[in-house]
Amino acid sequence: MSKSVIAALALIAIVVLAPTGASAQRAGGAGGGVSSLVPSGHGGSSVVPWTVIGCVGGTVLSAMIANWRDNRELTFNEAASCGMLFWFAQPVKVKVKVKAKPRKKARRH
Repeated sequence: MSKSVIAALALIAIVVLAPTGASAQRAGGAGGGVSSLVPSGHGGSSVVPWTVIGCVGGTVLSAMIANWRDNRELTFNEAASCGMLFWFAQPVKVKVKVKAKPRKKARRH
């Protein structure tokens, strides 16, 4: 692999695996008041891994269905949209007209 691919994969792994804390605060300010909907004191979970899993899963599922149903691969746009375009924007099938072979004329002597 090239160095840029390895660097990109390392950067993706760092971003995905980075811990994130909850940023919600109490509605009444820091001193109290109405309790918040998100309890404080718990570790926050990042949404990035679930987004990546969902995108990869959607792409793989769409690719499997496209192969099974249409005997084709996903287009670039279908794969780049995590498989969503496969379900909502099917590519137009081009009908190919088959020309009839011209008849050979009988030779006259």
